[in-house]
Amino acid sequence: MNDIHVRIKGAASGRVRVGATVAEALALLGPDVARHALAARVDGHEVDLVFRLEAPGANGDHAVEIEPLLPDTLEGLDVIRHSTAHLLAAAVLDLFPGTKLGIGPALRDDPRFGFFYDVIAPRPLADADLPAIEERMRDLAGRSLAYRREEVPKPEALRIFEEREEPLKCELIRDRGGEQVSVYRIDGSPFVDFCLGPHVPDTDRLGAFKLLSLAGAYWKGDASRPQMQRIYGTAFATRAELEPRDATTAVWGASSISSRFTRSTARDWSSGTPKVASCAKRWRTTSASSCSSVATAWSTRRTSPGATSGGSAGTRRTSPTRCSRRWRATTPSSASSR
Repeated sequence: MNDIHVRIKGAASGRVRVGATVAEALALLGPDVARHALAARVDGHEVDLVFRLEAPGANGDHAVEIEPLLPDTLEGLDVIRHSTAHLLAAAVLDLFPGTKLGIGPALRDDPRFGFFYDVIAPRPLADADLPAIEERMRDLAGRSLAYRREEVPKPEALRIFEEREEPLKCELIRDRGGEQVSVYRIDGSPFVDFCLGPHVPDTDRLGAFKLLSLAGAYWKGDASRPQMQRIYGTAFATRAELEPRDATTAVWGASSISSRFTRSTARDWSSGTPKVASCAKRWRTTSASSCSSVATAWSTRRTSPGATSGGSAGTRRTSPTRCSRRWRATTPSSASSR
């Protein structure tokens, strides 16, 4: 069989050659959506636009269904934010060589933040570093650098990250990697990641983003593990969505999504499935006394700008209510299950 039957969800159907990419099939059968597609679902599985279509199995009459992931959908927003988190990590690695990477998921349904990336930089990062990091992100975005996916055997993936001296990535691969491991690169940058994807085709699709703040974090939520810094940001499909729309709360674009968003969800790149942030549920169901003690402990663990990446945290005190919000949004264990 030299061609396959393909159906574009919400558009036309037809036949394309075996081995054609999703992008090629969309351009042929759904040119209107092809111009806007960021990624796609092929028979329910999320893939990049460069994914190559294969002939169906025993049922040769089966039509391969392609659902484009568009910028004006929640799934498309996830792709934008996840890809922007990778762009953030690329900028940090470029500016601070030797930085060790943790995780960098998109945050679905969070009206304050759209993504984060946990890092251990050679020196403690401060709020004053965020404009320079954001500027480097814009520089990389403007170069239209491709997001490139590789499927490699697990031992090869471990070798890649051992050579890069990325112990946390190696730990995740050992724990969660299958026989084949997907590795993403942003061509022309120092960024390499263990990630399931999908991602935008290139950095030119990104641009409506903003870095917001720094916070402290522990690897997998374990205070005995390396202390990290979490860089928060948000991203949208357009600059208009990014602009503050709520003058009272100054939430970045929150009014455009808050009515649809009800829970904090992290798209965990190591498993590729949406996971509801379990910490928020635990916080709501924990007794009041336990909440108070947890909030107090968290407020004393928050990294101060002068703290070392592996040293003790600052002792900035914050109210339990404020800490509960930060706890729901910043506990690494809630995102590392992604």
